[in-house]
Amino acid sequence: MVDKNIYIIQGEINIVVGAIKRNARWSTHTPLDEERDPLLHSFGHLKEVLNSITELSEIEPNVFLRPFLEVIRSEDTTGPITGLALTSVNKFLSYALIDPTHEGTAEGMENMADAVTHARFVGTDPASDEVVLMKILQVLRTLLLTPVGAHLTNESVCEIMQSCFRICFEMRLSELLRKSAEHTLVDMVQLLFTRLPQFKEEPKNYVGTNMKKLKMRAGGMSDSSKWKKQKRSPRPPRHMTKVTPGSELPTPNGTTLSSNLTGGMPFIDVPTPISSASSEAASAVVSPSTDSGLEFSSQTTSKEDLTDLEQPGSPGYSTATEPGSSELGVPEQPDLQVWL
Repeated sequence: MVDKNIYIIQGEINIVVGAIKRNARWSTHTPLDEERDPLLHSFGHLKEVLNSITELSEIEPNVFLRPFLEVIRSEDTTGPITGLALTSVNKFLSYALIDPTHEGTAEGMENMADAVTHARFVGTDPASDEVVLMKILQVLRTLLLTPVGAHLTNESVCEIMQSCFRICFEMRLSELLRKSAEHTLVDMVQLLFTRLPQFKEEPKNYVGTNMKKLKMRAGGMSDSSKWKKQKRSPRPPRHMTKVTPGSELPTPNGTTLSSNLTGGMPFIDVPTPISSASSEAASAVVSPSTDSGLEFSSQTTSKEDLTDLEQPGSPGYSTATEPGSSELGVPEQPDLQVWL
């Protein structure tokens, strides 16, 4: 006796293939063109596979999911066709056609999460496009909340939640769709907290490494960096000149010091270094940030580079922290002493 789940998949194949053939692009195709078309060919191959088996468990979930996921990823399909493929995938999840204990379930769930989070289709009108986005939310919610969602990796779960966040904060979309994305996120977060006892704790050494990197990114200094800073010989402070907005001053070494028109902050245009000795001094243009006053260039890739940038005498340091100097070359005001 043939498994009833096979008939469900065959019915969804007929629905999606019928919508594809009714589209203007495929309406003039001959049978030979249909065999060459990758989407129609994959559905035809799936029909042959389903006709040769009696139990759906005989094939991997990725086999009968692949044609539908290809439609979701395709850039040539319209919104309604993509919506039908999403509905089919959501039906497979809701009807529990995918066995959580199958060895190929994890790969199939990863492919499904990747395809739905990177869905692409030809837009028609805003209302129809929002319907497709609503179906994407439904598939992502069903995928994460069903038992097969336990096979998803942390990266896939993050991508799913990021996709929901994008829809939630896209102000061009309707309020109904954004609120639906918000409720979907609530359900996902609640599920993740219920699964906390099942998560494995990460090693302390691994967590400490990540925290150290994060601290260095934020501008902090570890003990080893402070020790390296003390070992290094002091460098002479860079001469800083106060420049009025809109003016340019030539310097002897050929550089041009110009001021930013918006905030009066100096920017240095350094020519391309010739020798290796001047390559350290010629860094990328550093503009002061409103948060920490520092903006590291993209060439900073190691802790030693971060230490160099944190030293007051280095070219990448944008604020003066030594006594007797102040930010932007303005002389520091002496401390007031009151005698009683």
